[in-house]
Formats: sequence, structure tokens, C-alpha cells
Amino acid sequence: MSIQKNKGEIRNVNDRISLGLMMLAALGAAYAFVSAIGVALTAGPETQQVEWWRAFGFLLFTVLFIMLAIKPRAYPGLWELIILDKAGLTVVEFWLISNDVVNAQSTAIVDGVLTVIILAAYLLAQGYRSWRR
Repeated sequence: MSIQKNKGEIRNVNDRISLGLMMLAALGAAYAFVSAIGVALTAGPETQQVEWWRAFGFLLFTVLFIMLAIKPRAYPGLWELIILDKAGLTVVEFWLISNDVVNAQSTAIVDGVLTVIILAAYLLAQGYRSWRR
């Protein structure tokens, strides 16, 4: 009985750490959304649609991160899609660095760190268990 209680307590601690990590990610995405609004409003006609798409992408990720923070084992496949998205962006951004693209290095670092944070939260909360429904 004691072992079961300890397992539950560890999972509870892991869930809380995961919650904190995902809320940190959500806070970062929310900040990016608010920042992107100004960029979208002042963008020229040739890039305004892309800037709004980007801004609403930040809003979408804010909500997705909150959903996973609150119910980490309720959405089969969502963790994996988000991890693949962030890891894929990081790979592309590192490729862009080699082509001297402006700001690619800073976004590669941010997306790389975010990928690690999300992956850690996924493992701590056992997000892969959402497939066992």
C-alpha cells in the first residue's frame, strides 16, 4: 500500500512540474501573440496576411499548451504533433542559419528550448498514456 501511495505522489509531483512547464510555454506563446499583433498591424500589404497567420498561430499554441497543462493525458496525439512541429521548426531554423537568414539563430534557440521543455513535460506527465483510452 505504501508503494502505491508513493507512486501516486511521484506522479502528482511530476504532473505539477509538467503543469508548470506547460504554463510557462503558454505564457511565452501568449507574449508572442501579443507582440505579433503589433507586427501584423504595421506590416505591409505583401506580408500582412502572413503576419496575422503567425499571430493567430501563437494564440493557437497558447490554448493548446494550456489544454495539455490541465489535462495532460486527455488528447491522444496532440503532444506528439506539437513536439514534431517545434522540433521541425528548430531543424529548419538551423538550416536557415547556415544560409545567413536574419533572426534564424534567435528563433532556433527559442524553438529548441521550447521543444526540450515540451518533451520534458510530456515525459513527466506521461502524455503518451493518452493513447490508452
